Amino acid sequence: MRKLTLIGNVGNDATETVHADKKAIHFSLCVNEKYKTKTGEEVEKAYWYDCTLWVPTSKQTNYLNLFTKGSTFYLEGTPNIYTYNKGNETIAGISLNVDYFKIIRIKEKTQEVTND
Repeated sequence: MRKLTLIGNVGNDATETVHADKKAIHFSLCVNEKYKTKTGEEVEKAYWYDCTLWVPTSKQTNYLNLFTKGSTFYLEGTPNIYTYNKGNETIAGISLNVDYFKIIRIKEKTQEVTND
């Protein structure tokens, strides 16, 4: 059994695509890691995950307003590894099919106001 648990911040506002009888809610999640080396040097790393939450099309959801950039979530799901080519370089990434989530903090979308 493969299972991955993450706590992190949504990196982009969620998007939705429809596939037959299911909706896919897509968003990225950034997990930050901070530690000190043996020499006392502080190191910060950011790990990015491409996440998908599958929902029946018949279910009315508000997920696009929940999974907003900067919001913090606890996620559980099945991880997958993928690769793609960028120029002469092969890039690896990790995706997560989300089975369970818990809201830690929602960052409200801000609307820009312009003076015309």
